[in-house]
Formats: sequence, structure tokens, C-alpha cells
Amino acid sequence: MFDENGAVKSDYRRFNIKGITGGDDYAAMEQVLDRRFARLAKGEGKIPDILLIDGGKGQLTQAKKIMEKFQLPEYSAARDR
Repeated sequence: MFDENGAVKSDYRRFNIKGITGGDDYAAMEQVLDRRFARLAKGEGKIPDILLIDGGKGQLTQAKKIMEKFQLPEYSAARDR
């Protein structure tokens, strides 16, 4: 998240990945997004204006799956680029 002064660090979240095999990028992506958007669904925090997925089709597929789970159409309708 950003404001007129730049990045708003208090809106950023960091997650420790738990219970997955090391190097499983797809499972890590799913876990982080699920945890983040579960918090947002409870009203904790702000929904980001943009979600950047660094990876290929596999990572994008995981992200879309979570966005659809939480019924966030603004993300579910994102186009593959």
C-alpha cells in the first residue's frame, strides 16, 4: 500500500511458511494468499489495490484459486499477462 509519502509499511505483512515441503512454490503461494485474504475477509486490514504475482502460470493459477475462494471478483477477473 502506498500514500502520498510512499510505501505504508504498516499495511505490509510477512508470513512464515509452515507445514510444506521446502521449495514448493505453489503451496507457499497458496498458504500466504489464503492466510492474508482470510484476515481481510474478517475485516482485518485493507484490500490491496493491486496484487503482483511473481512467477509463471502455476503461481498465477494458485493466486486465482484463492481469489475465487474469497469471492473477490476484482482479482478473479484478472487477465493472464
